[in-house]
Amino acid sequence: PARAGEGSLELSPGSTIVAGLHRDQELPSVPLVFTHYLRTSPTAASLGSFRLLETSHAGRAPGWLEEAVRAHGELNDSGILLFVQYDPWVATSFSSALVADRWYRVEIVYDQPRNVHAGRVDDGPFSAAVGDFDGSGLPVRSFAIEGEGQGGTFHVDNYIIRLHVDPPPVVTLGAVERAP
Repeated sequence: PARAGEGSLELSPGSTIVAGLHRDQELPSVPLVFTHYLRTSPTAASLGSFRLLETSHAGRAPGWLEEAVRAHGELNDSGILLFVQYDPWVATSFSSALVADRWYRVEIVYDQPRNVHAGRVDDGPFSAAVGDFDGSGLPVRSFAIEGEGQGGTFHVDNYIIRLHVDPPPVVTLGAVERAP
């Protein structure tokens, strides 16, 4: 899908500090879907693309192994989107290698009541559900789109959070009647 790159958010961390866009907002304890468009540039380092946290931004202890994270999706150095769990460390991919400088529609479903999340790219099938980091089911109080400070660049556009309904609603049209 084509997106207007001029209006997108460019993240070029290039330092050792986690940097990006953060928003403090307690999200309801219902299944949610996070949809955004993602474009990568050639990179030789991991880039964190989103995190859901159980604390406000001010309450964070930023770092790669951040205890407050409930869900963490990462774009790795091979251009593959994956979920990362920390204890034990497990990475589960939900895309094939992404081509640089092309827009992708990424959807992440976070089902807090069940403590799981799943992802897909460009309306493909959702990945298998991956568990919450520690199974606590604590509410999400903030979310972030950020780089991990290891270099590289990526763009994000049209970030939307909405309720997740499974199966999604389907629209059907009946036969057309002509006026006499």
